[in-house]
Amino acid sequence: MTRTRARSSGGRQGTGGFMTFAAGMAAGLLLAGAVALYITQSPLPFVDKGLRKANPLPANKAANKAANKSGSEAEKALAAAKELLGVDESSPGLTEGEGLEPAGTNYFLQVAAFKSSAEADQMRARLAILGYEATISEIRREGTVFYRVRLGPFVSFDELNRFKTSLSDNGLEATVVRVLPPSNKPQ
Repeated sequence: MTRTRARSSGGRQGTGGFMTFAAGMAAGLLLAGAVALYITQSPLPFVDKGLRKANPLPANKAANKAANKSGSEAEKALAAAKELLGVDESSPGLTEGEGLEPAGTNYFLQVAAFKSSAEADQMRARLAILGYEATISEIRREGTVFYRVRLGPFVSFDELNRFKTSLSDNGLEATVVRVLPPSNKPQ
C-alpha cells in the first residue's frame, strides 16, 4: 500500500504566521502609544499638588472662556479667589489720587493654599529645602479650613520681585498678596 500525501490547495503555509506576527506587533505598538499618551497627560504620582504649573491657555482661548462665563459667575469666582488669598481691596485713609499705602501694609508671596495641613507642611518643607522660610496661616471660609503657605512680609518691592523670580526659576508660581493693617474704626 502506498500512501499519498494530501496537498493543500492554499499555497504556502508560512504566510499566515508572518501576517499574524505583523498584526500582533501593530496592535502592541498602538496599545503602547495609547498608554504613553495617557500617562503623560495624567497627574504624576508622588508630586505635591502645588508644584505643577498649569498649562496656560492661549490668549484667544482664555478670552473666549471669559466671554462665555456670565458676569455674575465671573464676579463670584473673582470674589472667592480674593477672599481665599486674603486680598482686601478697600484702602482706608487713602483718597483716589494718592499713591501711598497706609502705614502697616504688608506684602507677602502666597505659594499655595491647601485644605490639608499635611500638604501645607510638605510645601513648607519643600520651600525650606530650596532655602526659603515660609509660614503657614490657617483661615476658615464658608466652613472650610484652608492652610495658606506664604513667604514674607517683604520690606521692598525689589526684594519681593527677586523672591518671586527665584521661585519661578525653581518651578513654583506665587501670587503677591497685600495685607492692609486692621482698621481702628469700630464697625
